[in-house]
Parts: sequence; structure tokens; C-alpha cells
Amino acid sequence: MINRLPSFFVIGVQKAGTTTLHDWLTQQPSICLPKIKETHFFSHNDRYNRGINWYLKQFPKCKETVIMGEVDPEYIFHEKAPLRIRNLIESPKFICIFRNPIERAYSHYLWSVRRGQETLSFPEALQEEKNRRAKSDKHYLTYHSYMERAKYCEQIAKYMQIFPDARFLYIKFDDLFNAETYKATYARICEFLELRSKPICPDISKKSNQASNPRSTRLRNFIYGHSSFKKIIGSFIPSKQLKLRLALFFDGLNQSPIKNKYEYPRQYIPNDVWEIANHEVLQLEVLTGLDLRDWIDKRGNFIQKPEGRFCGTTKKTG
Repeated sequence: MINRLPSFFVIGVQKAGTTTLHDWLTQQPSICLPKIKETHFFSHNDRYNRGINWYLKQFPKCKETVIMGEVDPEYIFHEKAPLRIRNLIESPKFICIFRNPIERAYSHYLWSVRRGQETLSFPEALQEEKNRRAKSDKHYLTYHSYMERAKYCEQIAKYMQIFPDARFLYIKFDDLFNAETYKATYARICEFLELRSKPICPDISKKSNQASNPRSTRLRNFIYGHSSFKKIIGSFIPSKQLKLRLALFFDGLNQSPIKNKYEYPRQYIPNDVWEIANHEVLQLEVLTGLDLRDWIDKRGNFIQKPEGRFCGTTKKTG
């Protein structure tokens, strides 16, 4: 029985390669991660209410010498997650992978389309986001929070305030998946975690959870929809964990990778969305020290780079 708690969390962001990083880290013999990525223990009320013993059971048996951690991008976005973590773990290490806000939003959009939860075009979905948020659409937080999840600085500032003594490592998505920089970037992550094992260099050509389309919309609707037939099938599978594993397995078989997935119609994206993204990027540079100049959209008006503090915090990195 595990009697320890994680000492590090990869908390975000969604659609920024966290699944791939999780798969890379599982290859490290000195790291112990949950059996299934994203337990959502600290972000989902129903799972948090199951208690700490349920959470610990999500980890495989591992030696006392290994480092326990979790990769779950919901933790950076969920309002209650940081305080819940703080109530159990005083000062863990945090890793945050940031992605160009518009590219992240588009990847999120493609994921929502694949699950049958989005029927609008990408520009239309961006314009409709405010209305969906105002209406408290039950699917908003999961499927339609395209630019809301891009409020990186606000989310990180909250963690920095709740964990004033914690160490943070900020990673640029592009550096982690660029053929010339990924080895050094992954080595930084392993060094930050103070692994006893040498970094096992991952194969950058193998990426997880890539944008895709469903091969069969009927199978997609069965997996993510609700029907009496699904309830009948589910009644023969008493374990929720087994149901989840089966859903992930069949969903994986049903995926067909999208080619040219980042050729989104830039000229049709609302100008106010570009301005929001540019402003966030410039503030994120100050907070993290990352060089994000290539994320700025050159068509928009230049926004003066903020100086000094952000949200009453100072940056602290590993």
C-alpha cells in the first residue's frame, strides 16, 4: 500500500503535449505515475469526495526510492484544485507547459469536434464563447472554454500565491516538440525533478493524443453519448475504471489523425481574440521569463510589454 503522496505535478496546460510528456516520464524507472493519466482527483468533486485512499490506489505499487507525481492539466484550470493540493501537500514541484493561445484553442476545438460537442466553425466558436460562458452551458468548461483556458497568467499567479515556497518550471511547447531542442528541454524537466535515473531520450516522432477525426461517428456517439443500450452494456461492467479503460481503448481505435491540422483560417479569427492572445503572451513572458516573441500575431497592434510584477507576484522558477 502506498503511504506517500506525489512530490510533483505537471498541471498544464490542456492540449499542450501533457499526454506525450506523461508517456515519456513513464519510461523513467525512478518515477511513479498513476496507472491512467489524469485521475482528476483534485479537480472533480465526485472523485475528490472518494478520499485520499481512493487516490492512492490509482498509483501502481512502487519502491520507496522512486518519485511520485501526476500529470493532469485540469489542475491549472480548476478553481478548487490548488487549495485541495495544498491541504495535502505543502510544497510540491510544478511543471507548466505553455502553448500559443490560438494554437491551443484550435487544438481544443478539434478535440471538441471529434467528440461531437462542437458544430460551429473555429471562428464562430471563438465568437460564441462569451455567450456560452454567460449561459453557464454545462459543456462550456470542458468543451468550449477555448480562450478562457488561455488565461495562463491568472491561473499561475493563483498557484504562486497558494504555494509561495514551491518551485515552478515553465516549458514552451515549441521547445518540447522541436527536433533540435526537445532533448535538452526534456533533460531540464528530469533535472528539475531530481531524477536518480538518467533521462531516457524519447522518440519525438511518437506523440500521444494527437488531433484526429472519428473513423465512425456512430462509435464516437456511443462512447461519449447517452443511450439506453449503453446503460445496458454498462450494467455488465461493474468497475468504473474498467469502463474508462474500455472507452479509451475503443476511442483510440476510432481515431484518424488530421493532416495539416494547424492550417486554421487566421484571417477569419476575430481581431479582439488576437488582441487577447497577444496581451496574454506578453504578460506571460514577464511572469515566466520565456521568450515568446514568435507567438505574437504581427497583424495586430503592438501591445506594450508589462514590466515588473504581475498580479502581485514575482516569478520563481526551478
